[in-house]
Amino acid sequence: MALARFFDRVYAATGRYLALDRASLEVALGERVVAVHCGPEVGDESGNPRWVAELLVNLLARLYPRLALAGPSDIVEHLTRLARNINPAIELVDGDSPATVAVVIGRVENHPTESLHPRADGWVARLLRASDPQTGGPANPYAAAAAASLAAAEVFRRVFRDRIQTPPLERDVHLSLLDFGEESGADRPLAPAQLGEVAFLGLGAVGNATLWTLARHQGLEAEAWLVDPETIELSNLQRYVLTDDGDVGRSKTELALRALAGTALKLQARAETIEVFADAFRDSFKIPTVCVSVDNIEGRRTAQALLPRLVLNGWT
Repeated sequence: MALARFFDRVYAATGRYLALDRASLEVALGERVVAVHCGPEVGDESGNPRWVAELLVNLLARLYPRLALAGPSDIVEHLTRLARNINPAIELVDGDSPATVAVVIGRVENHPTESLHPRADGWVARLLRASDPQTGGPANPYAAAAAASLAAAEVFRRVFRDRIQTPPLERDVHLSLLDFGEESGADRPLAPAQLGEVAFLGLGAVGNATLWTLARHQGLEAEAWLVDPETIELSNLQRYVLTDDGDVGRSKTELALRALAGTALKLQARAETIEVFADAFRDSFKIPTVCVSVDNIEGRRTAQALLPRLVLNGWT
């Protein structure tokens, strides 16, 4: 079967939740196909449909061994390369093949019935049960990432509807990232931003998702420190969206630098612990903003003890 090399970690995270043993999970995944149908809008490399499609395929390829990709040839080639970089063994079936669940991104004629339709409009992430002919709102990678995540979650619920109690989506979802309402900021363009000095302490799963999104914010400027002493392990690939199959053994700071290459961020990578990083400041720690996403109590306490002006805590 076309299982990823890190399937043991997939089973640890998923099989027990579904009350399936390893062999049963393999069979369940092998019997299901998730399809992603893309319209021409996905060809715009700096638009919401592109970002939704990229992150969705990124997430799907880490769990499902069989995907069907359909759309213009250049888009399918791009998404195929993305999926195979994550799982070289993945089985990519014909895009017109019957699928367990289908996701449609952009305008696609004759798309499968009961498909999911994620989209982003400005600061609003949406997951719709039917296509919307309206022109999309301003490009915003934060809302696009949220829309892709909503779609991935609903795909999981539908694929395993016989194993979990949470019912499939019964209404459209509209989520504003500004106030958690339904429409705030749908027409608001994403403005350039100057973050000043900021330290990213911990570059694991939450840090990966953060940097994936920040890398797509055009006009974003900052002087950023990327701090993490660890290297990528095979088990990390199950949930690190910046990783490919060939990244095992690569330092997490190197991965972060690769993700942010080409942005306007001024970067300093430190492959060291938070404590060692903080001790390098002879007088006092003067970075005003800290984004901490570590999985241990000591690291969080250290980050708070630095007394920055703002601590953004990505709980893991």
